[in-house]
Amino acid sequence: MARYTITPWRSQSDLLRVRNQLYNLSGTNQRYSQEEIDNSRRDAVNQIMSWKMRGNLPHAVESTALLTDALLHQQVPGNSSFGVRAVYSAAFTRFVTGFCDIGRNRERLLEPSSMLEIANKIGLPSHFVALRHEATHEEMPSLQRLVRVTEEALEWLWNLYWSRLGEPESEEQLTTALPELRTQAKEILKTYRSARLEALRSKKRGKQEDAAGQMAETCASFVGKSPSRLDAFVNVLVEERLLCPSKRELGSSLDGAFMLWDDLLKQISITNKRLWKALIEGMLQRTSSLLPVHDVEREAMCLWIDHILADSSSMLVRSERPILERVVMQWCCMYSSRWTNFLGTKLLRLGSTSFREEWEDLLAAARLSPEGESADSSFTMVADGLFDGSEAIDNTTDMDIVKDLGSWVRAAAPIEAPFGVVW
Repeated sequence: MARYTITPWRSQSDLLRVRNQLYNLSGTNQRYSQEEIDNSRRDAVNQIMSWKMRGNLPHAVESTALLTDALLHQQVPGNSSFGVRAVYSAAFTRFVTGFCDIGRNRERLLEPSSMLEIANKIGLPSHFVALRHEATHEEMPSLQRLVRVTEEALEWLWNLYWSRLGEPESEEQLTTALPELRTQAKEILKTYRSARLEALRSKKRGKQEDAAGQMAETCASFVGKSPSRLDAFVNVLVEERLLCPSKRELGSSLDGAFMLWDDLLKQISITNKRLWKALIEGMLQRTSSLLPVHDVEREAMCLWIDHILADSSSMLVRSERPILERVVMQWCCMYSSRWTNFLGTKLLRLGSTSFREEWEDLLAAARLSPEGESADSSFTMVADGLFDGSEAIDNTTDMDIVKDLGSWVRAAAPIEAPFGVVW
């Protein structure tokens, strides 16, 4: 049965128009006066307040309106300093409290965490919580501090919510455009790979690095904020095996591939916040769809996911990592295989105590193996955390096992299918 989301706006274009008014995104090179910009923002605030009367208004949208209204309130002649500070304090306090309440509700714990702990988990700056506490329990902060932190909060809301709103595209448009977009993405990515390899191999890297940098900008410009272009980009990266060296052997390192692609992926993630989730989901699907004879590529996909989620990686902001770790662990539990077990086990080793408590038993239960043996017991770990290639590949089929034992048994290497699927 289809699930519908009720929104206070009629269409996404209405929400995008309000976003453009709030953040002065005209889409043209025309310059507007400060008075025109303020009037446009005031119209956007009034529109959001009318949406609030209808219900189901996201807290990010309401908070943006309240903080923007505080900025506009300061510009009205005759308002006292105390009144302006009170408006700023009320808007900012509601903004911080609302997001911390959302984070607390998601935990569903008997002993809820403190507001500061929740803020750290959702990526809310800690000094936001400190200023909220000061405005609530002590003297109101100075006007200069309130203005500065309000502008910072609006930027945080932009990165969290508004920048992720893509232009609406119909399903028919996506179906028609995807093959052409894949062709364009393939050409751009292969050109970038050649330029980047040339820059890494060259002793005089000046011109070569400039060429690689220009191609990286071309890739980022191609993807932009479009969901369809991002899907085409990720599809080519994963399906065309661009992330996996062609002559790679099982158990070998991917440091060269990381050096080749990291800078490009980081640059694209700045403008398109969906990149990491789309890329990780694409890799997980690729890992589960490949046959066992493609263990080299399956291992490469798992190593890429581990590289992206690694604590030492600067590729993710703090608020993204818990969400993506949950996506990966859910997939590892639903699609149990040798490589998802390897990936899930590695994430558990690197995760926090609460993370291990939440997922360790689920991952163990997902391993379909006889007599309590783990499904990936045939693997041998080596020093760098990879599998020993001499023992990783097992060409024994389920039918061979049955013939040897003379009866039907459950194989140590399970059929890769989600729970509930009958074979």
